[in-house]
Amino acid sequence: MNTTLRHRIVWIGVIGLLGLGVAGCGVTGHLAATPAGSSTAGTSGGTRPSSSTTSSAPSSINSPPPSASNVTTASASTSMSPAASSSYTAVVTQALQWLEVRTHQPLGAPTWIPSASMASGQYISPTTNLSAQGWAILLHLTHHPYGVNNPAINQSPDTQNWVSWGLNVMTIGQLATNRLGLLEAYSQMGPSHPPVTQGTPQPVSLGTGINGSLYGNGTVVWHEGDWTLIVQGTGTNATSDVAGAKTLVAYLHTAYLPPYSGLVDVLQNTASVDWLQGSSLFSMMGGQEPALDVLHMAVSWRPLSSGRAH
Repeated sequence: MNTTLRHRIVWIGVIGLLGLGVAGCGVTGHLAATPAGSSTAGTSGGTRPSSSTTSSAPSSINSPPPSASNVTTASASTSMSPAASSSYTAVVTQALQWLEVRTHQPLGAPTWIPSASMASGQYISPTTNLSAQGWAILLHLTHHPYGVNNPAINQSPDTQNWVSWGLNVMTIGQLATNRLGLLEAYSQMGPSHPPVTQGTPQPVSLGTGINGSLYGNGTVVWHEGDWTLIVQGTGTNATSDVAGAKTLVAYLHTAYLPPYSGLVDVLQNTASVDWLQGSSLFSMMGGQEPALDVLHMAVSWRPLSSGRAH
């Protein structure tokens, strides 16, 4: 994926996370609902054992998270417990601390994020966004370590967008719509794109007992538990698109996405992951990170709080 597209996708993601510029949020008709009797072998949502733990990262995403030496210490005081803050990397803790004293909305974050060591000589620096509809945390690659929301992060021409996630609080009217349509409307890769499923699909085996639908343009759609997953077709090489879907299926055979209704949307090897927990629609995406990284972030998701009054 070229740099321009990466950056555009990340910032579309921020707009979607904060409920801006997403008109209607209704059913777009791109995807079909989960068919009756669909396979749940290796399900990635809804049947997660309460005692289960996050699976180890596959070989393609085994870089360790950034060390505390890569980030500056948060300056704001915090009510986060040591146990809660120790679940996250230092840079993520900074961003959560900033948000916790400014919102009553539920907070959470992945406990695993791609390491800055994947980009030599760079650090991960956080910014946050907050609105009446929700919040977002964005991690950036920078040449110097900056504290949360340091103006230098966005002012530097060398800053690169890395990964992001956040929350949108849904209204009663939005929750009354088709859930898959709602998730698709908020997918950071969906609202500005034409229909991604074209023509009559053909069945395709994706491994581990999972069957999907292969469309003429190479798009692959399948269901696991309460989750719908889509690899958007390249239109030129359906074999590659199916291979990408099989890679995700193999990973999710031993890993658990959050146990809620959700949508994984893969476009040009990066992904957005959206799930609906009560009235909270959580979204995550990678601007420069491959789909497996983004899925592993979602698998490592841990809530910080269920929301609290100020």
